[in-house]
Parts: sequence; structure tokens; C-alpha cells
Amino acid sequence: MNDTEELPCTKCGGTFAATEFYAAKRNVRRAGRHSWCKTCVRADLKRRREQQDARARAASAAANRLNQRRVRLARYGLTIEGYERLFAEQGGACAICRKPEVVRQPRRVTGAEPLAVDHCHRSGKVRGLLCMKCNTAIGKLNDDPALLRSAAAYLEAAV
Repeated sequence: MNDTEELPCTKCGGTFAATEFYAAKRNVRRAGRHSWCKTCVRADLKRRREQQDARARAASAAANRLNQRRVRLARYGLTIEGYERLFAEQGGACAICRKPEVVRQPRRVTGAEPLAVDHCHRSGKVRGLLCMKCNTAIGKLNDDPALLRSAAAYLEAAV
């Protein structure tokens, strides 16, 4: 085969000079030339590299999220397994309003929040898992049972 001979690319269907094909040691039928043109081979390699990079970035992001979750739970002396156990004990619902946690993914993905770890600010002891509304409500009332009872009495009298 000479370099002026034209060969078809089995990928794009174009016909090109033999010099537009990479040498292939195993392809005897095409006189030692790759069946795809150089442009198609490069495009395929670039696509594969991008897919590999995307998979690596996704794996890295997942590992990062898992590590962030571990660090956040460690503040309260919890492991991921401890959180999951508490979550199961509460039936996957808020300890106050009993509304179930619908989606357990990061807020930026779904708009939903995982149950928050409620803890005593004095002792640091974990009390349970709460939805954001209930956690915020008791926090705004300084975790004071007397204020919470007063708020409940106010609401009951106002009905």
C-alpha cells in the first residue's frame, strides 16, 4: 500500500489518504492501518478521557460529601452508623412533629434537608433528630422548656 491510496473510515464514513490513518500492527486486511481516521481516533480518546475525568470528579465529590458528613456528626460524638441507628429508632421522622424525612440528599441537590442532630448546648448530649422547623423553633426559644410550655399555652388559649 502506498501513502496516496484512499481508505474509508469505518467510524465517520469519510474517505481519506492512507496517511490520515494511524499504523496498526494487527490489522492485516487494511495493510497495517487503523480502521478509523486520525480525527475519529483523537475524538474518541478525548471523549473517553472526559468520561474518565467526570467519573473521577464524581467519586471525589461523593467522598468529600461523606467526609464532611463524618466531620459534622463528629461534633456531636456521632458516627454515620450512630446517626443511621438514631434515624431508624425514630422511624425516619422528626422526634417532635413526627413528619418523615422525605429525601435524604443535600439541599443543593433536592431542596430537602436531612434531619438535624438536636443536642443540649450545655452538656453536648444528643437528644434526637429534628426537622429544620422544629430544630429552629426550640433553638429560638433557647431550648427552655418553660418558654416552650408558655408558647403552647398561648397557642391553646388563642384557639
